[in-house]
Amino acid sequence: MLEDARAKYYDDMSELFGTKGWRDLIEELSKEVYEKQADALDATDWGQVCELRGAAKALSVLINLQEMTKLQRNNEEADNAEL
Repeated sequence: MLEDARAKYYDDMSELFGTKGWRDLIEELSKEVYEKQADALDATDWGQVCELRGAAKALSVLINLQEMTKLQRNNEEADNAEL
């Protein structure tokens, strides 16, 4: 069993991920990542490519936050079950 503070964190995040606002945000961020990746193909120098790829990667962290949070919770629960 997770400690109360961790369980509340995961419950709060789960509630956030279920909102329309979160789904809308992820949809917009996904479009933005696609645009950054497409722009990187047309970049004129390596610095621009790196900047665009870095921006796409940063946005991807947010896009993947829901899945990563779920995996982290499952891992913590499994670890605690073994104790």
